[in-house]
Amino acid sequence: KERARMLQKILLLLQLISWVSPGFKAPQDSYSPDTKQKWRMGLVYYKYAQETDEDKMFTDEEKKGIREAMDHIVFQLAPGCIRFIYRPDTNLQHLLFTKEIEKYKCSTDNIGRVEAKDEDGKYLPSIVRLSKECFQEKGTVAHEIMHALGAIHEQNRLDRDFFVEIDWSNIKEESKGNFMEKKDLDDAKDYLKKVEAGKQPTKRKDLEIYNQTYSTAYDFFSLMHYSVRQAAIDNEKDVIKIPEPFKKKFGPALLEGKPEKMSAADVMELSAHYNVCGVKPKVKEEYVQYLWKLAEASVEHMEQMSKTDETKNKERLAAGTEIVRKILDEIELNGSEEDE
Repeated sequence: KERARMLQKILLLLQLISWVSPGFKAPQDSYSPDTKQKWRMGLVYYKYAQETDEDKMFTDEEKKGIREAMDHIVFQLAPGCIRFIYRPDTNLQHLLFTKEIEKYKCSTDNIGRVEAKDEDGKYLPSIVRLSKECFQEKGTVAHEIMHALGAIHEQNRLDRDFFVEIDWSNIKEESKGNFMEKKDLDDAKDYLKKVEAGKQPTKRKDLEIYNQTYSTAYDFFSLMHYSVRQAAIDNEKDVIKIPEPFKKKFGPALLEGKPEKMSAADVMELSAHYNVCGVKPKVKEEYVQYLWKLAEASVEHMEQMSKTDETKNKERLAAGTEIVRKILDEIELNGSEEDE
């Protein structure tokens, strides 16, 4: 409670700064808003692409890796929230794992379940493409499966620019879509109307659409967050630059490597996306502990920005005021951490 009062006091002081925009709203979160892309009742049938070329066939060890990635997601959630069922002969909507020969090809063709059908009236699969290199780093396969469940990259969030800075000049051209900014809500609604009318799946190139909001805070530890040099042209330079207050709070090596498992916020978002799920108490406790640290670092970040006259910092400070308010609301909603 003392920490909450301290943060609120600082927020009130910051609001007195003349260039904080009144009424600023900070959209959040990283899930597709199209309900048709959800797997009904969290039931996901899956199978492997049938190939005769041995190079295009998953080894038993790779299939084990896929199953372990699925189990990791399932066991983080409440029982029955998401179920993966192997059905090699299914013609229903399903997840299709395809072995790729191209090196470091780890991708998902669509976000969420595919609603479209082929010329024969059969449902098209949601395809997850994995080369052998995808199994070298823990968390990569689960990351791609999360896309198939509807998740979008954390660094695509609309409140991203307050927490990180993107060096666009150092991103490989083919990867810029994984960092792209979002359109405003009106454009998104128009886009969704077209999706519904044509029953077309959301392609990766269309990720500038407005995302679903579950009120969770920006998550540096999300399984869906890129590491600081992922997709870099120059591997000696960071693509994602993290302000010092966040490094100070969470450690200097923050996002130096890819996250290997789902965070508490990942679990809460996925549970909310498939709203048949509850959330385990330990997940909420872990999430609240993260929120406290994020709020404190955010306030320090705002204090530093308030001492400069840069236009971009003025905009971020305006966003930050609303963001920290939302974090405090989240703490109150999910329960306060006891003072030490």
